[in-house]
Amino acid sequence: MDGPLVVSIGNLRVGGTGKTPVTMALASDLAERNIAGVILTRGYGSTTSGPLVIEADDPRGADEARLMAGTLAAKPWSVVQSRRREYGLVAALSVEPTPRVLIVEDGFQTGAVGRHFDVLILDAWTRQGDTIRPRTGPVLPFGPYRETARGADRAQVWLLETGDPGPSPEGGPAVTGFARRLEIRPARDGVEEPGAATYGLLGGLARPEGFEAACTEALATPPVLAVRCRDHSPYDRKLLDRILAAGGTCGVNTWITTGKDWIKLADFWPADVPVLLADLSLDWTGRETLPDLVEERLKVLGAGNPEISSSVTTAMKFTRTPASMETRSVLPLSWPWNVNRAFAWNDGMFPL
Repeated sequence: MDGPLVVSIGNLRVGGTGKTPVTMALASDLAERNIAGVILTRGYGSTTSGPLVIEADDPRGADEARLMAGTLAAKPWSVVQSRRREYGLVAALSVEPTPRVLIVEDGFQTGAVGRHFDVLILDAWTRQGDTIRPRTGPVLPFGPYRETARGADRAQVWLLETGDPGPSPEGGPAVTGFARRLEIRPARDGVEEPGAATYGLLGGLARPEGFEAACTEALATPPVLAVRCRDHSPYDRKLLDRILAAGGTCGVNTWITTGKDWIKLADFWPADVPVLLADLSLDWTGRETLPDLVEERLKVLGAGNPEISSSVTTAMKFTRTPASMETRSVLPLSWPWNVNRAFAWNDGMFPL
């Protein structure tokens, strides 16, 4: 096979299904198998069109691009950011070491780059025996979905967030899964967590409920405040001052935030305010894991062998998303979860 195996990681919903942690975990596990590669990302939230290879401390990079670059810094993987995927593809092919796998992050609806292998994260589904049926809701501009459940038929793999994804249906996509793990650790050295911590949560996420629930479960005492900023919030000192002031009214003395938020907050976070990071990692589930399936496809293409394992029943093909399904940009709608709000755990919501 000339060139890398091209794999997309995507979903049917607008944000919040785990594309970035899945992408990072897949790249990290492939690196452990001595498979080098490149992640191609649009760099949502960045003002730089690219293409450029991103480092963790590169201010031109988007939050998720920098997060991925930092996570994979010691591994034979690079992160290329490009608003135009086709330009990014050209840049990705020139990095060293030569990539054997190219992961197109959030690439299920792109028509600019063809793929050998589409992985779709299902956020909702029903199970009838061994049959999985994807579920969606209203699509843009009337709801949070990019397309209907019919779009799932284009994928070669359905990825479910469950401990037991079950068997792959005969004649359909391979089905495998993952489970999230949360570790809370200091965001920086030298700042001690108070002995009697009162926690506040801060996240700029598409769907913050999962982050808030996971932190609440992991903490010895529940948080007294959760601040919800819009997804990929750029933050500035003025907004941070308002957030910290809101925390002060609720007695917060220790904050917990996400890795992608901390990338933007670190430069102006007060040195005397304790802050923890909620690090998310994944465990793969299923009879064949996602790294197994990708490595299998890589071997099949590399050997020029037309046979595919019985567990991957969809024929190998190089696909492009139909132009009618492509979503190059999200409509500028004000979704309820994308406004800056502080949620006092016991006292309702109030605007920042």
